[in-house]
Amino acid sequence: MERLVMSNAHQKADDVQRNYYRNQKKTLEINPRHPLIQELLRRVKDDENDNTAKDIALMMFRTGK
Repeated sequence: MERLVMSNAHQKADDVQRNYYRNQKKTLEINPRHPLIQELLRRVKDDENDNTAKDIALMMFRTGK
């Protein structure tokens, strides 16, 4: 939503709605039925120290920012 509000070309510089969305705490929503999440869970259950699983989780977190 923040990206949508920020991309609005006709928006005032001091818009209350814009400031509201910019100051909200970010939320990363995860769909537990998505194949990527299921694969991540399988990898962690098999080996808690799986570097590929760590890389996938970190990539997802950074993308969600």
